[in-house]
Amino acid sequence: MIRLIGAETHRWVARRGLWVALLGLLAILATMCWSIVMATRPPEAAVVAQGKIAYAEQHAYWVEHHAEEEAFCRASDPEAPADVCAQPEPQPEWFYPQPMTWDSATSTATVGASTTAGLFLILMAASFWGAEFRSGSLATWLTFVPSRPRVWASKMVVVALAGAVVSAVVLLVGLLTAWGAVAAHQGADAVGSWVGPLQAAGRGVLFGAMMALVGAGLAVVFRSTVAAVAVPLAYLFAQGMLGILMAIPGFDRLTGLLPENNVQAFLLGSYTYSVPVQRMTPQGMETEWLERTISLGQGTVYLLVAVALACVVSLAVFRRRDVTE
Repeated sequence: MIRLIGAETHRWVARRGLWVALLGLLAILATMCWSIVMATRPPEAAVVAQGKIAYAEQHAYWVEHHAEEEAFCRASDPEAPADVCAQPEPQPEWFYPQPMTWDSATSTATVGASTTAGLFLILMAASFWGAEFRSGSLATWLTFVPSRPRVWASKMVVVALAGAVVSAVVLLVGLLTAWGAVAAHQGADAVGSWVGPLQAAGRGVLFGAMMALVGAGLAVVFRSTVAAVAVPLAYLFAQGMLGILMAIPGFDRLTGLLPENNVQAFLLGSYTYSVPVQRMTPQGMETEWLERTISLGQGTVYLLVAVALACVVSLAVFRRRDVTE
């Protein structure tokens, strides 16, 4: 089995399409890193000065009028919730852009790098299998290694390892960029704990391996790179319709089952979303938005079940289907 994995690794690395696609991945990664560098820069002095002037004007107005405005609001609608009539005190940071913090920069780096690498790995893993179906080399390979489960397992091991390695490299670049940008623009004291970002990066590496397995599984089932890539693309086009459907009361419970929400929960540690709930009030039917949270555990189980399903179905199909066109 080790020799098979070594042979499949050589076949993966020797593919010219892989290196061409890597250039595209690097271009996207460079764009993401540049956006983090720019977002962590403090605003220019002139912008801050204008913001402070605007803040001083708004704060003076609030000091003079907020009490009477709150009283007028309550008198107009005595049954309104307290927060509806509240007049919060203006804060200086409301009036000029704030640089991206350490937590925001590392979160952007880990989620952005993980999702970018994941989409890339779906494509590359699908093409790894699809090219062998299309060229007929898979049929030839099976004459040397007749055991289909061993061939399938060796290819899937290589796909998963490649996914983990590519994701690890991409995440390392993203986190180092976030660290360097925050430290350079805001000082070493602005750099926070590495525990959370490293935990998120570990999940990102696992996510890359899982997305590679999903891409490979789809390619085996459909016996085509194009068909395997078309499945996630079709889902992206269907998201608009799903968004309309989720706004209908009763269907909002399905929001927690959407793949993108569970991916967010897995990468971020949890994911909170809002659903509309209609309530009858003295003023008539009103819509209230309630927050619900997808936990890390649910996101992890969701992805593991999806990956296991893709692998089991692909193995069953590969064992019985003719590999020639």
